[in-house]
Amino acid sequence: MADTTTRSRERAERRRLGIPDTSPRPVGQGFWIAASVAAAGIAVLAAGDKFDTLGERATAGIEAAELIELADRQSAATASPASPTTIPLDLGTDAVRSSGAVVAVDDLPDHERVGREALARISYPWERLLSEWTIEFQPATDGLYGLTMVPERRIEIYVRADQSPGMVAHVVAHELGHAVDVTLNSGPERRRWSELRGIGSAPWWPESGANDFATGAGDFAESFAAWQVGPAGFRSTLADPPNGAEIELLAELSAG
Repeated sequence: MADTTTRSRERAERRRLGIPDTSPRPVGQGFWIAASVAAAGIAVLAAGDKFDTLGERATAGIEAAELIELADRQSAATASPASPTTIPLDLGTDAVRSSGAVVAVDDLPDHERVGREALARISYPWERLLSEWTIEFQPATDGLYGLTMVPERRIEIYVRADQSPGMVAHVVAHELGHAVDVTLNSGPERRRWSELRGIGSAPWWPESGANDFATGAGDFAESFAAWQVGPAGFRSTLADPPNGAEIELLAELSAG
């Protein structure tokens, strides 16, 4: 006790004379200072996460509104020149780039030319929001109009000679709807869609041999196609083409 009192008096005298106190601090005090700093850091990080989340939601909301506006503008406009499938370009209206070379549109195979014209009718910015995905147009194959290959992140569209660009555009949009679903949606988002559409009793994924148009995934993809290119040819067997509220939710879920 005497030693402690003496040290206290010495520190007081040093403070009075303006001499820095170089005596070691108790370990416990240093620990609580460090703990206080650490706690403050955690609080700041938590607040930052909260703000980031709110910012992401706000951005998603803006993007959803933009997607609706893009689709509205597209539906009111005439079909624009064919756009590329896998490489963003700005080469005007008469050419596209293929494997690093400029190729005249008229020189493309019919399935590729029709496919690109069909893709130009879709306003959804898939190259930005589905950046890992590619779309390929191939000649007709038995039994298939389009195929979404999830592991490869690739969509293949099989263009038949009797298909117009409008028909192909519906197939492209349907497959893009599947890509949006598997890339951007999860259980809660799919439940929101099913509840709003009144199709909660239907399975989401096709079971073995099941018809795609009788599932939640197929209804989402067909609704996406109706939103992008119009309701003609709508094939979901679960509900009618999407209404205004359903399109708003569709745009939100498609914005990521």
